[in-house]
Amino acid sequence: MACGADSSYGSVARAPCSQQGACVHGTAQALIGAALGGGLLTMSYVVARLGWALGTLVTILFVLMNAHISHLLWRVYMRFPQAQSLVELAQFAFMDAPHSVRIVIAYTVGPSQKMFLFSTLGFYMVLNAKALGMAMHDLHLCLPTWTMLCVLVLILPSASGQRIDSYPVLNDFNTFSIAGVVCFSLAALAALGLQETRPDTSRVLPVADGMTTLLVFRALSSLFFATTSQNLFVDVMAEMKNPREFPKAHAFFVPFQLTVLLTVGLGCYYLVGSAIRDRTIIELLPVGIWLRVIAILLFGHMAVAYLIKSTILCKILHTRPASNPADSARPPSMLSWPIVAASVLTSAAVVGQIVPFVDDLVGMLGAGLLPFSAWLVPIAMSAQVGDLRWCGRQPWAALESSLIVVYCALAVAITVIGTYAAWEDVVGKWHTYGGGFRCHCEY
Repeated sequence: MACGADSSYGSVARAPCSQQGACVHGTAQALIGAALGGGLLTMSYVVARLGWALGTLVTILFVLMNAHISHLLWRVYMRFPQAQSLVELAQFAFMDAPHSVRIVIAYTVGPSQKMFLFSTLGFYMVLNAKALGMAMHDLHLCLPTWTMLCVLVLILPSASGQRIDSYPVLNDFNTFSIAGVVCFSLAALAALGLQETRPDTSRVLPVADGMTTLLVFRALSSLFFATTSQNLFVDVMAEMKNPREFPKAHAFFVPFQLTVLLTVGLGCYYLVGSAIRDRTIIELLPVGIWLRVIAILLFGHMAVAYLIKSTILCKILHTRPASNPADSARPPSMLSWPIVAASVLTSAAVVGQIVPFVDDLVGMLGAGLLPFSAWLVPIAMSAQVGDLRWCGRQPWAALESSLIVVYCALAVAITVIGTYAAWEDVVGKWHTYGGGFRCHCEY
């Protein structure tokens, strides 16, 4: 659709309302589970690398930019409400594009989303195993053993739920567990006193000193991973009872996301200061009863985050996409779904143990793949269907067009420089990595 085409919200009225599906509250809970995962834990050293004032400003800007891009994605989805995934939506949006463009979309959108989701699931399995080990730190088992126990815990729910809203109770518990991890962790650190938590050489600055380009982009890549999940939102929209109400659910989610991220980042930075280095909030806690409680809540949160992202990946692997908006995607089979879900679970667990630097690998893939699928693809789809504000005559058209240029430039910069910085981390810490299936005992 060329510029100048109708970009009003008339197309929104044509989106169907399903008799079954998630309500606004359920969708907001699903967004929390899909978007707040392992990235939440990294906010401690994001703020430490930037300083409390600069870190707060950049976090707010990232959350607002992601909210804008999510709205762009929703506007495109309203034109093609039959889409069940990001891959389908991209196919529909570019169905009138030249053949060469459609080939590029087919060979980039799907593979980048699958690679990122699978590497994230491997990362989550490692975090689940560590959380379980922390909760029972007096039981001396190695990390591969804890990982196998996590597989046994997650196998039944992952094999039985074919929709994101298959876990309503777990989604409610997930919100509680996130709040518990944040509040209890900061309370446990505060109870120790600043004399114990903040070394004399540690500093708390509005703008961190000694910043370099690579350090800044390491922080931005981590923040991008913590705040960005647009490549999952189409699956959430597709399960809504009324997709027109997605902005309402997103309006509940955004303040919660911003509050949690800033609470973790600023709270840890105040209590520990620049001595945080690369430690997450859970790694700052001393061994004790509080560590057990917080680790149990963390395990609950990461388990739900795994189930949501695993459901999305399994749907992508298991469902044949529709070829045009008039068709419907082939629904997953009840018989073969457990096989796909179990295969994804065991593969993620094995990869998380084989790759000794899976956390740094996720950072590299997050910087290399996430800006493309979560920012550039929604922007490109919006431009393709003529839905960008600069195609109309609204008074804010110039502002939105300028913002889109900034988003694209930032996405490219994070992809190039952030990936290089993550690779430098892997190379620099290569001698510290153990082999696959090593114990990696920490407690």
